[in-house]
Amino acid sequence: MLSRATERLVVEVFHLIKKEAGEKAEKNPEACLISMLRLIKEELRENYGRAPVSDAIELASYDGDLEEAMRLLEETSLEV
Repeated sequence: MLSRATERLVVEVFHLIKKEAGEKAEKNPEACLISMLRLIKEELRENYGRAPVSDAIELASYDGDLEEAMRLLEETSLEV
C-alpha cells in the first residue's frame, strides 16, 4: 500500500506522459509505480550513464530531495 503522497505523485507523473497513462495510474498507482521502476531498472542496465533517468535517480538520493519526500509523506499521513 502506497502513501497518499506517493499515489498522488505517481498519478501526476503518468498524467504528464498522456491522459490514458494517468487514468491507469489513478486506478492502480502501485502497479504503475512498480512497472515504471522495473522499466527504469532495465534502462539503467542497458544504458547507464547515457540515460537521462540515471541523473534523476541520482538527484533523488540527495538530502534535499529526500527531505522533501519525507515531508510529503508526513503531510499526507496526517490526512484522514
